[in-house]
Amino acid sequence: MRHGSSPNQPGQRLLQTPLPLRQWAATLFVLLLASSAWALQSKPAAQATHPRRPAAKAPAQQKPDADWEKYSGVIVELAQLQTKLQQELQFPAPRGQSRLLPLLPESTLVVAALPNYGDTLRQAAQIFQREREENTTLRNWWKNDVGADGKKIDDALDRIYQVSQYLGDEIVISGSSRGKSPAPLMLAEIKKPGLKDLLQQVDKELSDKGKPSLRILEPQDLAAATEAHPGDDPIVLVRPDYILVAFDLATLRESNSQLDKNHSSFASTAFGQRMVQAYSGGAGIVFGADLQKILGALPQKNDKEFMALQNAGFADMKYLIWEHKDMAGRSTSQAELSFTGPRRGVASWLAKPAALGGLDFVSPKSPMVIALALKNPAEIFEDLREMATATNPDAFTSLVMAEGQLQINIKQDLLSKLAGEVVLTMDPSVKEQPEWKVALRVNDTTGLQQTFARLLAAMPVESRQQEENGLMYHSVVVPSGPKPMEITYAFVDGYLLVAPSHRAVAEAVQAHRGGGSLAKSADFQSWLAPGHSAEASGFVYQNLGSMLTPMMAQMPPDMGRMLTQAYSGGKPTVLWLYGDNTAIREAHSSGAFDMGMMLVGAAVAIPNLMRSKIAANESAAVSTVRTLNTAEITYATSYPKKGYARNLAVMGPAPNGNCDEAQVSSAHACLLDEALGCNTGLWCTKGGFKYRVTGTCTTLTCSNYLAVATPVSDAAGTKSFCSTSDAVIRMHAGPPLTSPITVAECQKWRPLN
Repeated sequence: MRHGSSPNQPGQRLLQTPLPLRQWAATLFVLLLASSAWALQSKPAAQATHPRRPAAKAPAQQKPDADWEKYSGVIVELAQLQTKLQQELQFPAPRGQSRLLPLLPESTLVVAALPNYGDTLRQAAQIFQREREENTTLRNWWKNDVGADGKKIDDALDRIYQVSQYLGDEIVISGSSRGKSPAPLMLAEIKKPGLKDLLQQVDKELSDKGKPSLRILEPQDLAAATEAHPGDDPIVLVRPDYILVAFDLATLRESNSQLDKNHSSFASTAFGQRMVQAYSGGAGIVFGADLQKILGALPQKNDKEFMALQNAGFADMKYLIWEHKDMAGRSTSQAELSFTGPRRGVASWLAKPAALGGLDFVSPKSPMVIALALKNPAEIFEDLREMATATNPDAFTSLVMAEGQLQINIKQDLLSKLAGEVVLTMDPSVKEQPEWKVALRVNDTTGLQQTFARLLAAMPVESRQQEENGLMYHSVVVPSGPKPMEITYAFVDGYLLVAPSHRAVAEAVQAHRGGGSLAKSADFQSWLAPGHSAEASGFVYQNLGSMLTPMMAQMPPDMGRMLTQAYSGGKPTVLWLYGDNTAIREAHSSGAFDMGMMLVGAAVAIPNLMRSKIAANESAAVSTVRTLNTAEITYATSYPKKGYARNLAVMGPAPNGNCDEAQVSSAHACLLDEALGCNTGLWCTKGGFKYRVTGTCTTLTCSNYLAVATPVSDAAGTKSFCSTSDAVIRMHAGPPLTSPITVAECQKWRPLN
């Protein structure tokens, strides 16, 4: 099988096999930190005391790898930071029971219970702050690119930690049925007094202009409280023992009354009892949904979508439960989709666990593998026929006609010869023609060979045979556009192997006969989730290192080598499926994120975030120049003897910031806010751009004006904009201006469409 560059042999590992939850949390923290920092970037560059504009010349073309060169060092340091986070972070201990679940309303349909991660978040923030102090690259990035917004991030993380210290070890978020819309509720225990005062303080600090936006009540306030804007903003109820957050007063009142009575309403329901079971053996994060009640609330009469769900067997879904827990020092996740009775329709296609022998034809270097144990393909065919004809009686007419022309019966001559196991291997890294292989278990090899012979004889295709090492390979060339498509197949030890080339099939045979398959690899048994065997209903495998090889090849050499090295120690993602009579279960113990994925994410995200910020800044600048044009026209209309405003200050508010009617005059017209109508007399800064208006004036009146917008730095924008009394906005690409331009120069710039 042909591949892109395979992962390097184990060398210097950047990871010391951390737990998957550590990988996930560390990766998420670093990526969110980086994303927040760049998204918030708005630090203005220092203003020059004596600005001078460089001589006009064509703007310099940025090298394709400029972003990589600028941020590759930061990405490397973030990778090292992620490693430290994985090694040092401590997570809350698994909970053996929940004191909050029984207190939820009986009508609860959806529940998410998670530990209080406040201490873990604080620890991550402290590690990052320590690295900033000790690492020059991170320190300069945080100071120069993130700027003042870095303190906002630090303060926000600190506030989250402070609030978490008032809460118990679990936070529960639920959704209950209330009329036609769900009623969300968050519930947590309170460990000590003072939470209300802290929330009010935090809300005031984070709200616009210091005006509180959060509605915080105590139990005695509920009776007299009225709905302000129901469903829009959260309402917080702080009791001595619990904190509740909802979006309507009715939910708060009902939950508060239930807490007063100490009723275990939810625990008495079947769904509540199933949720409690998820805590056996310890739980970290638990999610559950009562799908049967949710489906019951949907329209069921003459509804095509519901009828399709019914015909597919998924209208019988009962509960969806997902849980994450630590078992025997390993971090595992598992999910369960249960049904009210025996699975039927599409929901029954996944067979009971069995040995997936087709994995013995798969190379350990394969980037992506999907193996499924399905029920008898002939039965699946009948399910498809039943579902299709339920809405369209003629759905299979064309297939019947094709069977007559080919003189075969699809169900009897083809599908009944297959056993139901299918293994698909894909290699998306091959650009020209992504490679694939299929292994199908066969229960009647002779009968299937005869069916193939009849099909080939009836179809306009070219076929040939080739014997190699005692095995017969069949190649079929199918006319397909300018380049014919070749398919090769062979029957080997009860399996049908199919691939787009003779070589690919031969490689699968070699993996099987040589004992070097994925199923026989040293790592295979380690991928099993605790308590499960290799006999499964499904197996999904992804080796992101191999899949991302083409992306790495397009990166600058140093960056590509760094990512390849990182992936040499990366672990694949493996997911197992297990079907029984009334449920489908999923289990995996591999992390969905690793060092390489974090590096690729950061390497792609950082330059793109910068470009997105630049585009947003430039769009805002164009809008602001339009505002300046409107303000100039309004000023000239209001004060005809003055003509146009001679600078930004005369269109702004008075020096004291007031715009009372008595304060408005031709000297301070209050047509612009304080940021644009600043009193510096030179540039006024707003967002990532600085602005200036210069009037063409005599002693008494101004007959024209020039409005200019230019980025505060290269990182804030790549274009400058201008406009005059003709109200046409013009653009010039290049570095930020360091001095004003003239009306004549502005009119030479390219008008915006």
